[in-house]
Amino acid sequence: MVEMRGKAVSDGIKARIGERLEEVKAALGRKPKLTIIRVGDNEADGAYARSALKKVTDFGMEAELCSLPGDSRISEFEKLLKAKSDDKNVDGILVLRPLPEGFEERAKLLLDPEKDLDGMTYINQARVFCGESEGFAPCTAAAVIRLLEHYGVELEGKHAVIAGRSNVVGKPLSMLLLEKNATVILCHSKTPEEILDRELSEADIICLAVGKAGFLSSQRVKESAVIVDAGINSLEGGGLTGDADYEALKGRCAMISPVPGGLGAVTTAVLCESLFEAARRRTGL
Repeated sequence: MVEMRGKAVSDGIKARIGERLEEVKAALGRKPKLTIIRVGDNEADGAYARSALKKVTDFGMEAELCSLPGDSRISEFEKLLKAKSDDKNVDGILVLRPLPEGFEERAKLLLDPEKDLDGMTYINQARVFCGESEGFAPCTAAAVIRLLEHYGVELEGKHAVIAGRSNVVGKPLSMLLLEKNATVILCHSKTPEEILDRELSEADIICLAVGKAGFLSSQRVKESAVIVDAGINSLEGGGLTGDADYEALKGRCAMISPVPGGLGAVTTAVLCESLFEAARRRTGL
């Protein structure tokens, strides 16, 4: 069994950015800058924010975190979002989800699509749906493709099953896999258990994004199956785990990504890559 770790993928992305970073910095007159906007104190979001801030800095760029209390008024959120969208010294914006009710809808309308690094706006969603490379796909969904490609997983003609239909992972990932000519089945909380079990047992590629620890454990999977775990769940006493029961599945599949140590490193690297690309486009290079 191959353990699909994200460090090598992240290192490769860092090297490619490094080849042109000085050129882009010179054209901008500064480092490319990311703003992360967070509302509330969700621990999983906090872990991702800390990881993203560290990664952007490590990649030679700049990042800031703007936090609002969970009980903030939507007008405060809108004011912050508009200010950062208009700020000429900010090249990319990451709005952490989930958000309070009504906030995401406003972000989709107010966020500058050219700074929207996580595919939140309607414009970038449409670009992903239409297979246009100009748009920024959600970082986690894009990271799944990068991880699979790095490990030489053939996608064309493969039976891919996604568990989870969020706008952050499941839905955009289905579009990205279709662009690679995979046959995609998208399962969700209303999928009957017998259908879910059948699809998982027949899948060549399984992508987990349900946010439920141990979601995939006792189900039958093919020995040739490749499992990518995009789940992030907090453990009692600290630490994180994915949606797959790693110990139960180890040795029962061909490849699997661990949590932590797997997709997360690729997701933050893809965020850095999108930040660099947004900054490069602004320079006209």
